Amino acid sequence: VKNFGTGFNNWLGGGNSYINNTLHNNTFGIFLNQAFSSSILGNNITNSSQGIRVYWFSSNHLIKNNYVYNNIDGIVLSWGPRDSIVEGNIVRNNNIGLYSECPYGDHPAFKNNYTDNEITDNNYGIDVRCSYDNLFYKNRLNGNGIGITMDSSNNNTVYNNFFNNTLNAQDVYINYWNISKRPGLNIVGGPFIG
Repeated sequence: VKNFGTGFNNWLGGGNSYINNTLHNNTFGIFLNQAFSSSILGNNITNSSQGIRVYWFSSNHLIKNNYVYNNIDGIVLSWGPRDSIVEGNIVRNNNIGLYSECPYGDHPAFKNNYTDNEITDNNYGIDVRCSYDNLFYKNRLNGNGIGITMDSSNNNTVYNNFFNNTLNAQDVYINYWNISKRPGLNIVGGPFIG
C-alpha cells in the first residue's frame, strides 16, 4: 500500500489484524482511531509522516515485530490510548522512534507497555509527553540523538534497558528509573535486574 493518505484506517472498530503488509509513502501507515483490541504484526512501514498512530482512547492493542523506518514519527500513541503493548519492533531512522503524547495537554497516554524494541538512529529514540503509568523495559536504544526524554510526564517506570546514545536520558519530572534488585538475566547478560 503506497501513496495514500492512510494505508489502513480503523475508526471505532475492534478485533482487527494487520499482518505482514508493506506500507510506503503514506501520511499514516496504520491509523487506529477509537479502536480496540487490534493486532499490528510484522508490517514494513516506511517514508510516511507517522508509521503507526494509535489515537483517541484506543485500547488493548498489540503492536509487535514491525519494521518502522524513515518516517517522521515511527510509532505514536496519542490522546488517551491505554493498555496496549508495543513489543519487538525495529524502529530506526525516524525523527521520533516511539512517541507517547497528548497534543493539547489533556487525555494522556497511560498504562502502555514498551518492551524488547530495537530503537536506533532516530533523533529521539523515545519521546514521552504528558503520559503516565507506562512501562519501558528491555528496549535497546542505540545511536539516537536522545535515547529517552520525559516531558510533563509522571509515574512512568523505566528499567533494564540498554542505552548508547549521544544523550541517553532527560527527565525533570517524577518517574522511576529502576526497580528493586532481584535475580534474573538482565539486558547485558548479568545475573540481576534492578
